[in-house]
Amino acid sequence: MNCYACCIGSVNIITGMRRATVNDRVAQHFGAQIFVMELLSSLQTDLRTLSAEARKKHANIKEVTNIWTIYGATQLNCKKAAERGILRLRSIEEENAETKNAARCAKAIGQSEDVLRPLLMACEQKGSKMVPMSVSTIHKLIVHNAVDPSSVSKITARLGPQVESSDESTQLKILQALLALVTTIVVHGDELRNILAMCFRLHSNRHSPVHNTAAAALRQLVTMLFDRANGEVQKKISSSPVQSASDGNLAPSTLDAYMLIQDIFNLTENDPSVWLEINSISTHFGLELIESLLHSHSILFLKVPEFSGLLKERLCPLIIKIFRSQTDFPTVVRIIRVITVFIRFFHQKMITECEVFLSRLIKMLDGSASQEWIQILALESLKTICENPPVLRSLCEHYDMSQDKKSAKIFHTTVNCIGQYINSMFKWDNQAITRSVAPKFKYMDLLSASEAPIINESYIVCISLDCLCGIISGMEVLVENMESSAEEKQIYPETIYRIDQNRSQEICTEMATQAWPTLLASLSLLLDKCNDEALTQEILKGYQAFIHICGTLKMATPRDAFLTSLCKNTLPVVMTNLSASSSKKMMSEMEGGESLLTPKNILSMKALFNIAHCMGGILKEGWMMVLDTFHQLDKILYTTKSNLATSGPGGELAGQSHELAVLSASLDLLFRNTDSIEDDSIMYILETLINISNQSATNHAKVRPLFGGSKIVEVVLYNVHRIQLFWSTISSYFIGMLSVKDSNTRNFAADSLTNIIQTCFSQKENIMQEKFLTTLSDMCKDPHIEIREKGMQTLYHILQTSGQVLNQGWSVVMKILIDVTILHSPEINPIKSPPASNATEKTVTVKDEKNLIGIALKSLQMICTDFLPNLKIDCMRSYISAVGHFGSQTVDLNIALTAINMIWPISDHISNYNPPKPEDKVEGEEEKEPPVELEDRNVLWIPLLQELFSLCTDKRSEVRNSAAQTLFKTISNHGVIFNDETWAICLDQIVFPVLNSVRECTINADDVGHAEDVGQQSEFKLMIHHSRNTSSKQWNETMVITMSGIARTFRSFLPRLLTLDGFPARWGELLSVLGDLMLFHSTEVSNSAVQCQQELFSVFSPSAAVAVTPNNSAQTIQTNGTNTSKGEDNRKKAEELLWAVSMDRLEAIGDQIFKRWRSIPSGTVLSIGKFYSVVYQKLHTLFSTEDHRRFIRTLRSIALHHQTDDAKEISPKIQDLVLGIFSQIPMEDEVYLYVVMEMIGYLSFIIGFPIDNTIDDQVQYMSPPTMGVFMEEYIPFVDRLMASIVQSFKSIPVERRNRTFLDIIKILGAAMMTKFSSPAVYQSGLWTKAITCFVQIVKTGIHDISVTTDLTDIVLNIIWTELIDCIQYFLVQEEKRTATGRTPEMMKRDDDMDVQLIDLLTYDVLSCSSGVPMAHERMIDLLMDGAVSGVNRDSFMEACYRNLFYLCSKHNDITPSEKQTATVVFPKLMERCQEVLRQVIAEDKKSGALPIARSRMLEVNIILKQLLDLEVEPIQTEGEENLKDRLLQGGKRHLFILFPVLTDCIPLRESEMRDSLSKLFRSASQEIGIQ
Repeated sequence: MNCYACCIGSVNIITGMRRATVNDRVAQHFGAQIFVMELLSSLQTDLRTLSAEARKKHANIKEVTNIWTIYGATQLNCKKAAERGILRLRSIEEENAETKNAARCAKAIGQSEDVLRPLLMACEQKGSKMVPMSVSTIHKLIVHNAVDPSSVSKITARLGPQVESSDESTQLKILQALLALVTTIVVHGDELRNILAMCFRLHSNRHSPVHNTAAAALRQLVTMLFDRANGEVQKKISSSPVQSASDGNLAPSTLDAYMLIQDIFNLTENDPSVWLEINSISTHFGLELIESLLHSHSILFLKVPEFSGLLKERLCPLIIKIFRSQTDFPTVVRIIRVITVFIRFFHQKMITECEVFLSRLIKMLDGSASQEWIQILALESLKTICENPPVLRSLCEHYDMSQDKKSAKIFHTTVNCIGQYINSMFKWDNQAITRSVAPKFKYMDLLSASEAPIINESYIVCISLDCLCGIISGMEVLVENMESSAEEKQIYPETIYRIDQNRSQEICTEMATQAWPTLLASLSLLLDKCNDEALTQEILKGYQAFIHICGTLKMATPRDAFLTSLCKNTLPVVMTNLSASSSKKMMSEMEGGESLLTPKNILSMKALFNIAHCMGGILKEGWMMVLDTFHQLDKILYTTKSNLATSGPGGELAGQSHELAVLSASLDLLFRNTDSIEDDSIMYILETLINISNQSATNHAKVRPLFGGSKIVEVVLYNVHRIQLFWSTISSYFIGMLSVKDSNTRNFAADSLTNIIQTCFSQKENIMQEKFLTTLSDMCKDPHIEIREKGMQTLYHILQTSGQVLNQGWSVVMKILIDVTILHSPEINPIKSPPASNATEKTVTVKDEKNLIGIALKSLQMICTDFLPNLKIDCMRSYISAVGHFGSQTVDLNIALTAINMIWPISDHISNYNPPKPEDKVEGEEEKEPPVELEDRNVLWIPLLQELFSLCTDKRSEVRNSAAQTLFKTISNHGVIFNDETWAICLDQIVFPVLNSVRECTINADDVGHAEDVGQQSEFKLMIHHSRNTSSKQWNETMVITMSGIARTFRSFLPRLLTLDGFPARWGELLSVLGDLMLFHSTEVSNSAVQCQQELFSVFSPSAAVAVTPNNSAQTIQTNGTNTSKGEDNRKKAEELLWAVSMDRLEAIGDQIFKRWRSIPSGTVLSIGKFYSVVYQKLHTLFSTEDHRRFIRTLRSIALHHQTDDAKEISPKIQDLVLGIFSQIPMEDEVYLYVVMEMIGYLSFIIGFPIDNTIDDQVQYMSPPTMGVFMEEYIPFVDRLMASIVQSFKSIPVERRNRTFLDIIKILGAAMMTKFSSPAVYQSGLWTKAITCFVQIVKTGIHDISVTTDLTDIVLNIIWTELIDCIQYFLVQEEKRTATGRTPEMMKRDDDMDVQLIDLLTYDVLSCSSGVPMAHERMIDLLMDGAVSGVNRDSFMEACYRNLFYLCSKHNDITPSEKQTATVVFPKLMERCQEVLRQVIAEDKKSGALPIARSRMLEVNIILKQLLDLEVEPIQTEGEENLKDRLLQGGKRHLFILFPVLTDCIPLRESEMRDSLSKLFRSASQEIGIQ
């Protein structure tokens, strides 16, 4: 009851103070006015009560009161005066009536002595009722801050005497007032000392309520004092952290605290006080105060040297002294508590003292030297100490790791001592440990007990285990805080956590090294002996904690030792130390239904699961035994599950089904939670699982799924976020499994690998794409077809689901697609699946190969349709290569064609190519490379075109034709965006190589049989049209497609190509190749080449969309109607070179035709001729003079093409084309010379007559073959050719005809001579055409020759000589001929031709030869020679006479030269007439009766007739003429000159002659004037 009253009293004191404080706060916030009024009213009431009591017994008090009452009445004019104090209170009330400020009122009350003075005087009255009343009122004033600090000494002076003399209630009120006084007012020095002394004296009171209340008040006062001192120290430390907390001058509160604790030490040791001036206190109470102060205000003892000195000098000797002198339970408990607190807070500063105390505690555990309750107290103390991580660390650092060899190994000794104590408990008893009801308190907490309680044996085990677990937990905290953050270090702010990390790890490692053998031995012993589930769990927690410690400190040996011990307890004895020989036996026992797991096994297994779940990151190599244990558990679970299914729910194993289900779930959860463990640990897990899988693959693979393999898949799937750590390991593992013989294992590996890869690609962030796909690539190279199919299906699935996030692995994707085509192309890299190892192995068929390629094609198509924008340039190159490989694969033709068709969307994508935008930059991330410029897309064109190029020579016609069409269509559609470099590479590495390659293949193609497509393994045979039933015909088609595409390309992009360096050379190369192909034996190829040439030359046409005009006078380029300036020198030069090269190629084509004219079909030549015709027709306005010369020369090979028997209808068309071209050539400048000379050359070649060029040294006539070899075949052409020559000559300007006249008459003269070459030519009439043309030429040009001044005399003589020679040779040769074989019609035609030539001489030539006497004379002589009777030449002779007489005759338009000619001819003619007449007369005389020869008579008749008709120009003479002169100079003088001869002819017998003579004589008589 007393204790209860004491507690109530102390509570009331403290509660009263707190209530006052609360009231003040409420007054401040919720209505200070009300509290002020209540306070004033309450004080007035107390004073009235005090006044009433004073009136009764104390006059002096009454007197004082009456005095104030009188004074008050005087001031207020009231009937009854009130006490002076009341008056003052009223005055204060009135002064604060408006504001009602509580603080102001309280201050006014405290400063007024009128209120406090009556209360102090009342306290002086011993034994009076006024004392408790006044003490209560003083307490009220103190609580409301209505006491001035200067009044404290007065209050303590009045209350001091009442401590001893007052009753119990007054003493309690005094304690309450003193506590409130110190709480509300900061008291120092003597005032504080007096207050504390009064409290200590009250604590010595025999009354329990006062004693207990004083104890509580002292505890509160001491705590308050030390709190204030602590605040001062903290303030000083914060203001000057470098300086010590004490500089010799202690702050007031600190000094008070120092004096107080010094006296407490003295009084506890029964020494007199220094400051308090009291004699003694209770030892137990002193120890309690010391413990409390050390625990709550350790900072003072650590930071203030004066306090620290007290610990060394006073406290430690005090503890040792009491330890030695007193062994009763209450004292020992308090001493142990003080030691525990001392070690906990001062282990760093009081190292030696702590060593002494710890040694004492360790010694107390010795059972032979200590009582049992002392051992328990020591264990509890050690538990508390070891549970404190900083203390535990300090023990090891300062003692076990001390450099002083004499230093005791406190930590090691402590652990060993506890371990030995545990071992000693089981030396005499081998029974299992079971936990009974343990006490709910600690022995150290029994401060009120006077004797030691009865010891519970189970508590001994528990406290021993708690010590071990405390050590482990303390070490665990230290280990965990080695790398703690600043926030975590706030949990333990001691100095220990400010040591550097390396030192911390070193200390923790040393602790673990020292402790683990003892801990393992003790825990394993406890676990082995324990049958209590709760105790077992505690032991297992110790296992887990220490394994965590060892794992964190990377101490493999102790970690593995603890794991080994734990794993042994997780499995039944039968499964521990399991050997290979006993494996079958154990499995048979398991399958027999025997339960193998005990409850302790299950708890241990759960602990092991907990370790694996929570500490997986630190197990490292320990995973080997952990997972091996779980492997054994998996076997047990599998077998137990099978047995439960067999035995039903009532079997022996049914009771464990729930626990086994929990274990099974934990096993599954373990691998699911591996995503939170460290990286190296996950590697250990996987490596262990791989080893387990390899070991168990052959043992139980047929019974149950592979534990290792399936768990590997689980681990990987749950750790895909860091798969880069172990991908190489698991990929190698699964790839290795693909090579095993068992198909089930292979399929499992393939499925697992594909599942992992697909899952990895489904993640948002994936930086391992390339490695995943590389592994998939290895899988796709596997020799087993089913594995390859799974790989390709996985790739397709990845593209379907994750293609949009694929960024790094595109290059590998392309490699996979390329490899699948290589592996399945027999020509490239034939691969065969391994022979079937068992009946389940699949035999690979062609259908399987096609299916595999088909799956790959899906991926290729998906990339094309969905993901081209995601590909960077390098990946685009690879993708293009993949498409090319699909086109070249030979497994399936349709797939190849599909791949080629994919080029269309690819090219469209490239033309609009925008490189993938880089991802948004994350703050702090390095800046990524800038995006690729748009122009860089040009680098993609070349790979694309190269792939098509490689397909253009494929052995399958469908593939190469499609590739060729796609190639040139792509260039045509997108060439506009090619840059110069792309165009140059395109031309040099693609266009021309493909042209040459296809041409070579076309040339070498076989014409025999049908070329089957390579790789076409269809069972159906398709009929092929006869136009494509041979390899040669198929290649012809490809050649046509290629040529057309190239021509279209050059035609479309010529303006762009002109800007390229060296383009004219490329242009020439193309024209050269096409020129060769124009002469190809295949008509299809030849005609296509001609069309391509024509298309290319159309670029020079002024009417085309793109025109090149190479003439030097006007060189421009027209592009869509836009003229480019002449100032573009480079372009202009390119155009000139282009035209020059084109003309060179045309000329080269002609040369080739001429060299091979016997082997080239006429149809081909006709096509070429048409091409030449079209070229000239459209481009003749662009031809320069030199171009004309070269072009004209080129036509000779076409015009003179050898005519074969099967092409007689074609050759005239060819020749007409050439002549038609000639007819279009303008006869201006020097061009006319080349036209005429070329046609002269044709004639020279055909008739075999060599002719020397006299016109232009730059032109050489063709060397003709032997005379007459080809002439008969070309007769129709010669006729048209000579007519063209005449027409061309007539078109030549008059002033320039002299340059061609000579060669024309030469060649025509030679043509006339063909009359005598052969009967066939003679009968063809070619020579007659030649004569006609000759006559026309001479008539047209002879006059111009005669009047020109450009020719020298030598040249003129040459021309005249050649002209006369031509006529003379022809006529002379004709004269030698006989009439054999000639019909009269032929002979008449011959004579007509001769006459035509004679007439030409007479009427056209002779008149122009006056300036050339030699020629003039020769022509007259020729006429004279022709006027001779001969065989079958009567008409010619008559013509000669007629022309001679004409030359002598008079006519109206006679010219002087004709007169001169007549002067020369007339005498000769007269002489000739005389000679002929005389010969006739002589022949007549000789013939007798025979008639004169007909030819002679014909000649005479011709002469006589011409003489009759002749009238010559009279001779003009001066003076008078006589008759003779007039007759011999007149117009008929020839009659008189010949008159004698004529008269001699009269006797001739020919009547016709006589008639002619008669007429002559009559004409002569008329001339004389005789009628």
